[in-house]
Amino acid sequence: MTRTAWAPGVVAAVAALLCGSPAAQAAPETRFVLARVVDGDGAPVIGLAPDEFIVREDGAAREIVNVLPARYPLAVLVDTSSFARPVFLQLRGAVVSFLDALTGRETALYTFGDQALRVVDFTTSVSALQQRASALFAEPGGQTHLADAIIRAADELKARRSPIVRILVLSAGGIDRSSRMPRTVYGAVLSSRAIVSAIEMRLSNAAPPASRPGRNDPAVDSSMVTFAGDRLLRGLADRTLGHYEHIFSGSGFAEAASGVRRQLESEVVIEYAIPAGAPAAHGLEIGTHLPGTTVRGIGLDWAPR
Repeated sequence: MTRTAWAPGVVAAVAALLCGSPAAQAAPETRFVLARVVDGDGAPVIGLAPDEFIVREDGAAREIVNVLPARYPLAVLVDTSSFARPVFLQLRGAVVSFLDALTGRETALYTFGDQALRVVDFTTSVSALQQRASALFAEPGGQTHLADAIIRAADELKARRSPIVRILVLSAGGIDRSSRMPRTVYGAVLSSRAIVSAIEMRLSNAAPPASRPGRNDPAVDSSMVTFAGDRLLRGLADRTLGHYEHIFSGSGFAEAASGVRRQLESEVVIEYAIPAGAPAAHGLEIGTHLPGTTVRGIGLDWAPR
C-alpha cells in the first residue's frame, strides 16, 4: 500500500509571518504553498510532478494546478568582523560556493564587520555576486554589527514586495555592538516576511579580539552590548520557521551552507485550485504519493512573480 506522509497544518502557525492580505480575503481561484519534500533520511527529493503531490484544506482535497521552483529573494549576510579573521578564508569560500549554485534568484550581499553594508544590490547575476564575495576581507579590529545588518536586509527585502523572502547569516559569533533592542530586530524581520537561516561558529567563553592600536576598544563598554548573537539568531530562526546551525570550526561553514543550498534547490511553490468563494483554511495538509517521504510547507497568500 502506498503511504502518504502529511505535513502538519501550518497556516495558523505562520500567521505572524505571513499576514493576511485583501487578495487572500477575496478568496482567489487558486492558492499557493511553499513546500519541500524529504526522504526518510532527510535528504531533499526534487523533480516531482504535480500529480505526485496531495493538498487538503480542512480535510477537503484540492486539485494541483502547477508546481514551480521557488525563486523568492535572498539576502546573504557575511561576518567581516575581526572575530571572523582566523576562519575567514573558509567562511568566504563557503559563501562563494553557495552563490555558485544560485540561478534565477534575486540575491543581495551584505557584510557586518565594523558597520552594516550592502556590498551587492539585488541581482540575478551569479558572477557579480561571486566577484564581490571573493574580494571580501575581515576588518582588523572590526566589531560585529549583526542586528544592524539584519534590520537593513529585512527592510530592503520588504521593499522587494515578495510575500516571502529569506535571510542567510554566516557569523563567527562575535558580540553584537549594534545597540538595537531585540523587539526592533524581530519587528523588521517579521514585517519583511523573511525566513531566517543562520550558520554560526561559536566557541564557549569566546572573547573579542584586540582592536588595532590607537582605536577605542568598545569591548569594555557593556552599555553597547544589547544581546548575544546566538540568542538573536536562534530566536529569529525559530520564530520564522527557519534553521539555526551551530558549528565549532571554520571548516563547518562549507557543509552547513551546502545544506541551505540543497534546501533552496528543493523548495517548490505548489499552486492548487479552490472553489469560488471558499473561506480561508484553518488546516493545511501537504503530502505525496511517494512512500517514505515527508512534506514540509508554509501556506502563502500570494502568487509567484
